[in-house]
Amino acid sequence: MRWPRNCNLIPRMPHVLTRDFGELAYEPSSECFFPRGLPGFEEQKRFVLMERDGLAPIVFLQSVQTPGLCFLAVSVWVADPGYQVGMTRDDLCALGLKDQPKPGNGTICLAILSGGGEAFTANLWC
Repeated sequence: MRWPRNCNLIPRMPHVLTRDFGELAYEPSSECFFPRGLPGFEEQKRFVLMERDGLAPIVFLQSVQTPGLCFLAVSVWVADPGYQVGMTRDDLCALGLKDQPKPGNGTICLAILSGGGEAFTANLWC
């Protein structure tokens, strides 16, 4: 079978394999790259930020490399509206930022949630 000359191939969206949701397609713009990895997971540099219906403002930070590694997260300014980021100049340079992140300036700062019982705790960092 020959393809018609006017046939345009539609690029395939990237997919991520997850432990809890199976294989999911995602928009390339939802992928986050951490040049130094995450604290305690320095080898994990690529993550996808995933939203699920009915769970806002909580999001999932899913590792692209490791299906079983997924964090619950929320904007730091949801966890603490008065939170002020205090990144070092080296960290700002590594992320390509000129100024400290602030709400609404296009930088995503996440609080990683953990729970062991009735209450959640939040690790506040960008």
